Amino acid sequence: MSIVKHHSISRHDKERSLHAFALYSILMLTFVSIFHFLPLGEYNYPPCPWYYFTHTYCPGCGTLRGINAVIHGDYYGLFKNNILAMLAMPYLLYCYIEMLIKGVFGVQLPYIRLPKIYILSFALVIICYGVARNYIHVLAPTY
Repeated sequence: MSIVKHHSISRHDKERSLHAFALYSILMLTFVSIFHFLPLGEYNYPPCPWYYFTHTYCPGCGTLRGINAVIHGDYYGLFKNNILAMLAMPYLLYCYIEMLIKGVFGVQLPYIRLPKIYILSFALVIICYGVARNYIHVLAPTY
């Protein structure tokens, strides 16, 4: 594992990052608004295609319900519905902040390059989690 530092970036990269930040911000505000004004419990959202056809939980099952719970102030809801999604939140927040800093200030935050074995290990954990949550009731999402 190595940490790579970049101090300044090109104007093109700065603009692309700012545009990406704006796009992701608009998408997040849209989804937060939808979940806030149309809560999952009161409206029928489309079912998960994986669960609909197989009646088993995939590694992502429960993420939508967990995010909906967080939007409504239940921070434990994401943990109850999908612990893997909860563990990914700090990384996603770092990426979001990195886009903002890169777009506004033109500075690249340090990022970590992971060896291929780490990435393959993460993929294996995701697959094992998807299988285990169908057999270990505590890992299953709450419906």
